Amino acid sequence: MTTTLSWLIENRIIYAHFSGIITLEELAEATQLGKEMINNATADIPLIHGIVDNREVTEFPQSMFEVNGILGNFLKLQRLGWILYVTDMHPILKMMSSLVAQVSRTRYRSYATMDEALDFLAYVDTNLPDLSTIDLSQLEAIHKIEAHD
Repeated sequence: MTTTLSWLIENRIIYAHFSGIITLEELAEATQLGKEMINNATADIPLIHGIVDNREVTEFPQSMFEVNGILGNFLKLQRLGWILYVTDMHPILKMMSSLVAQVSRTRYRSYATMDEALDFLAYVDTNLPDLSTIDLSQLEAIHKIEAHD
């Protein structure tokens, strides 16, 4: 699996990109990094959103119990805003993500494209800068380079 976590907008939106086979261990590492990013973000920002891009995932853990165990504490972080899944894959992954979010009472939505996810964030958090200026082609180029490394 290739996993990338970075600030899409510093201290406001974390962008997580997953590709290939997701294992429980790699999911735990990514979750820990996301938790550190939120905890180390500027204190005056009340909510930090996450966009999880799973469009290039080929396999994922099947146990909702184990996935919830890994994500549980992260999804309960006080400063966690909306978690938006960008995925065009398995209905099972969408359902599992939705169930984990419901159990943890997380603000969650699923979208097919980054544009849809960014439009939603711009609508629900008017304190964000203009998201239409984000060059999504640069994100895609980075992922293509990582896939060839």
